[in-house]
Amino acid sequence: MSRTVTMDFREEYEAERTRWLRKRFLWYCAVLGSLQALGLTIATFATVLSESQSADSGRNLALNAANGVPQVILLAGAYFFVLRRPMRRETLLRLVFWLTVIIGSIGVLTTPFQSVTVTDVPSQRVEEWLHWVRRFQALGSVFFTHFVASLFIPWTWREAIRPLIPLLLVCAVTALAIQGGGWAGRILFILLSPLVGVPGALVSWWRHSRFRDRFHLRMLRARHGEMQREMVDARRMHEALFPQPLREGPIRFHYCYQPMRAIGGDYLYAAASPGENGRPGALSVVVLDVTGHGVAAALTVNRLYGELERLFAERPDISPGEVLAALNRYVHLTLSKHSVYATALVMRFDAARDLVEWANAGHPPAFRRDAGGRIERLESTSPLLGVVGDDVFDPGEQHLRLGPGDTVIAYTDGAMDAAAQDGSRLRIDGLQRIIATASPDADDRGRWASAILRAIDHHRFGAATDDTLIVEVYRPIS
Repeated sequence: MSRTVTMDFREEYEAERTRWLRKRFLWYCAVLGSLQALGLTIATFATVLSESQSADSGRNLALNAANGVPQVILLAGAYFFVLRRPMRRETLLRLVFWLTVIIGSIGVLTTPFQSVTVTDVPSQRVEEWLHWVRRFQALGSVFFTHFVASLFIPWTWREAIRPLIPLLLVCAVTALAIQGGGWAGRILFILLSPLVGVPGALVSWWRHSRFRDRFHLRMLRARHGEMQREMVDARRMHEALFPQPLREGPIRFHYCYQPMRAIGGDYLYAAASPGENGRPGALSVVVLDVTGHGVAAALTVNRLYGELERLFAERPDISPGEVLAALNRYVHLTLSKHSVYATALVMRFDAARDLVEWANAGHPPAFRRDAGGRIERLESTSPLLGVVGDDVFDPGEQHLRLGPGDTVIAYTDGAMDAAAQDGSRLRIDGLQRIIATASPDADDRGRWASAILRAIDHHRFGAATDDTLIVEVYRPIS
């Protein structure tokens, strides 16, 4: 998973980081302030109740008060200041920066004045040891202040380093001001002192990286769920464009549709023209296959559906060749500039004339299977829709006899491209063999479409790589 938060989530990411920072900052002020107040109280009572009070104990008590009281006041003030008003993350970070620097500096600057007891050290070296103890106490104050802040404050490792720089400068000045130890030792001490910031920076880096990854994963899951719901709605709207199977009348049809994804670019359109003297008219069927898959192809289908609705509303008896020419003009003028094309098979079934007329623009050939089992192909008659302009486009309309018991089976390229485990594809000849040898269930309403789709699924190994649409149009014997 990418470690970069995408721009789609930027606003949500920053808002959640700000809420997280504010919450942890309040906890930091409350916990650290309470511990400081408790420690100061215990130290005061311990000194007051001590039987052997000395000047050192009194001075340490005063230093503890000078160290602890300002910190408690600062932490309490910062707590109530942030609690009562909303703040931007940058403002909170500045407040954390100055609070950390001031608290740490107070601890560092009071270190040289604290009394230190050193044991098991030769008397001639006691003074030198005292100087080094005070230096390390000052550095320890920097470490404690920075590490505790890093445990609470959810900043990045870069943000964690910023307050460390002025604290180390104050510590360096204090280390130089404390006499003894030699210049070489003091300089080496100053050069190595930034290492105290490593634990806090590592904690900040780990916590912030974990937060970012968890946030990103949560947002992706939420967005995926939202897209899934939208795709369900889109599929319902897309499938509403498909016609209802026609199970009554002199010409009937049924189809089976399997999109590779939730929605796709295969489409079936059907329109019946009014007949004469109250008799059923001809049935026009259009099978479309738009280039591409998924949402983009489905959106193109929606546009072509609108064009088909217009064509058949204006001229219900429009011929297949005229439909194909109009679709080619539409695709060429509006979709080809986006490199979007389509294949189309337009058929018009007229039981009164025992005729099927068709025009095929680059679509796989349909099959007419007569009542005796003989098969004839309805080959392509023109190029792909949108490739050439209407001035050179010739739909090449043709016709065949359609007698009682005859069935026309059309399909999209997802059917013939189904691949077996060895990689062999079904292709047009394979589909023709299925149609020639299949024995569909007579009780199955979509008997040919269902039987062919079952044979394709049996041949296919693995998931489908294209949308699959099988259409059967048949003329019942009686």
